[in-house]
Amino acid sequence: MAYYLERVAILWETENAEVTEVVATHGPGESYTLSTSPQQGSFLQAGPDIPENTYTVQTSEGDRPATGYGVQASIKVKANGGTGRVTFGGAGATFHDTPLRGYREAIARQ
Repeated sequence: MAYYLERVAILWETENAEVTEVVATHGPGESYTLSTSPQQGSFLQAGPDIPENTYTVQTSEGDRPATGYGVQASIKVKANGGTGRVTFGGAGATFHDTPLRGYREAIARQ
């Protein structure tokens, strides 16, 4: 059975630093840039109603990417000044058993 990646959530807190880019990677060479907006502060909770650190993953066609591999999240961090600190509290992902686009088309046919 295929699984499709829908969301990635990363919990972090910054002190005199900011997260400047978030990327999800799965499989050989499949990367999805999730955010390039600088973020700083406390993001130690996640969920669909907390969008600041819960990212939707989509292909260029608007589908959920199929994955048979593990998912890796990469975070680019910039210190503001000489020292900065980022504390990570965890990460998670949401998967579905249908691609978004195919699911929409199936619902439209009903």
